[in-house]
Amino acid sequence: MKTPIRMPLHKGMTLIETMISSLLGILLIYAVYQAFELSERVKHNTMAAADLRVSGLSAVFLMEREISNAGSGLLPAAPFLAHCQDAPLIGSAFLSLRPLPAVIKKGLNDDANDELFIFYGTAPLHTVPLAITDVSPSPASLTVQTPLGFSENGSFVVVPSAGKNCYAYNTPDASSISVNHITGTTHLFIDSFHEDVHKDDLLIDLGSAIRRVYYVKDNVFYMQEWRLEDHKWKLKTTGDPLIPDVVRFWAQYGIDTDKDNNIDQWVPAIGIWDEDSLRKAPLDQIQQIRALRIAFVIRSGEPDKEIKNDYITSVFPDCPLYTTCSGKTVHIAHDASKPYGWRYRTYEVIIPMRNAIWNFWNG
Repeated sequence: MKTPIRMPLHKGMTLIETMISSLLGILLIYAVYQAFELSERVKHNTMAAADLRVSGLSAVFLMEREISNAGSGLLPAAPFLAHCQDAPLIGSAFLSLRPLPAVIKKGLNDDANDELFIFYGTAPLHTVPLAITDVSPSPASLTVQTPLGFSENGSFVVVPSAGKNCYAYNTPDASSISVNHITGTTHLFIDSFHEDVHKDDLLIDLGSAIRRVYYVKDNVFYMQEWRLEDHKWKLKTTGDPLIPDVVRFWAQYGIDTDKDNNIDQWVPAIGIWDEDSLRKAPLDQIQQIRALRIAFVIRSGEPDKEIKNDYITSVFPDCPLYTTCSGKTVHIAHDASKPYGWRYRTYEVIIPMRNAIWNFWNG
């Protein structure tokens, strides 16, 4: 009996068929890779846009809060603090006792970042100057016309009735504060005081007097905090990084020239509005500052290989109704030596200085 010959079910693939199969496989893999790359690109762009939005809105929120607080606890005593000089205090030239809620330090050129100085106090008990009814050299003490006492760990300023020098002191602890509710006075026992502090001078309670400085360094938005201690400003925070990827920061003053609580001009910190002139300016000029206009340029957290163009836009270009202003051009050049670029977004906002509006009189 003969054994039947069994034929294979499939023939072996020829070379051409193998090459065609491999090509189809490669095309399929390429299609999958392209779909994956497109998905990743969309994801990357979405995350970059989200990062820009989060950084920009965080920066705007932070500045709105700080500028709204500027001058708190300070401006009700503005006519008296306007006589203060910087000489009795040690520290930065911007750390004055004069009633300057906000001071802009302009950058060295149009591309350089501005700096912003914010000054406010946190006095919980007193909003107006208090009369000094008695001064004792031994033990050193001041008697002030108030039945409310003072909070601990604060600071106050004495404005002499004669002369222009103001003196800063720290509020003593509770054991050195004596309140007489019958006479409506408070005794403050302090280590020492300046010899030209006399009866009938004025005391201004600042609570915790704070001066904060906001600036950009290495594409990061920083804050320094100064506190009034031991007759001088002391640096308490050397530089807290707040917002990453901030490449530009600028600010302008909103000026009310006729004191009708409407902004008439938007001006940069130049001329009579630069930092040195403003520190010596009369109160009438300081009163005209009613708002700040700020602008941030934020950069994406990660580079994008598809972007190789310069970023060109403008800030402060539009003047609100019945005002004058001067805009500026933003031009950030692409680095041709790198195979990638960055996404940028500009944020601009007008922030009223509510303490200046509520506390400055029109006169």
